[in-house]
Order: sequence, then structure tokens, then C-alpha cells
Amino acid sequence: MMTSDMQGNEVTNANCESLDAYEQAIAAFNLYHGDPIALLDRALAVSPDFPMAHIAKALMLALSSEPAAFEPATSQLSTAHNLKKNSRERSLFDAARMLSSGHWVKAAQTLNLHNMYFPRDLLALQTGHLLDFYCADSRNMRERIARAMPPLV
Repeated sequence: MMTSDMQGNEVTNANCESLDAYEQAIAAFNLYHGDPIALLDRALAVSPDFPMAHIAKALMLALSSEPAAFEPATSQLSTAHNLKKNSRERSLFDAARMLSSGHWVKAAQTLNLHNMYFPRDLLALQTGHLLDFYCADSRNMRERIARAMPPLV
């Protein structure tokens, strides 16, 4: 089943309940408030074949920079590997795989390209922004967000 998130990006294999939990998780991640992992677990309990929930969880775990989180992040990606994914989900999956393998700069570069095609992907924007911060790429911290904004007229 194909539906869209709040930014208008299509998501695969989500129903209303799992998409709602996913959206709450993304909001919690954006606001640094609440438990986005528990919300993603709720989304996956309802829709275990929902690739964006697996990918988002892997990204969040890997971004924690805790060595103990890399194995669960990799496990999430292993589960998502064979799931049906649209082009956006495949692109984010690739970035998550790089990040969970410790290739932070390459993951940030992949997210730059991803956001050229999906400029309203809030999960990718925030993940890339955090990677820019972690990698001390102050120029891209500014430019990544500026590229996603509509042009001023």
C-alpha cells in the first residue's frame, strides 16, 4: 500500500495507524522530545513491512554515535533490505547503510544528493544536518537547509 507522509513523500506498506506512529516519531526526533524509537517500534508492530520505519530507526540509532547502537541499526537495515521500497526509501536506505557502517562523510554526501530529489524529506534533512554538525561542516550546515527552502521572491 502506498500513502504519503506529512511532507508529501510517498511511503510504502504503511497503514493509518503505523503512519501516525511514524509521524509522531519524526516529530519527536525533530523536537528532541519524547521517545522516537518507541514510536517507531509501535509503527513496526502494526506494519512490520514498513521500510521507512526501519530506515528511520536505523538512522536514529546510528546517529546516537554509541558503539552499542550500531549493531541494532545494522539489524534494522537487514530487515529492511528485502522489503519493497520506492526510490526515496532506497536512497535513504543507502545513506543509513553508510552511516551505520561508520562512513559519516559519505552518508552526509549521499543525503545531499537525496535532498536534491526529495527536498521536503524532513528525516533526511535533519539527519544530514546532524552529520554536518558532527563532521564540522559548517558551510553545509547552512547550505543543506537553504537548498530545501523555497526561493525568496
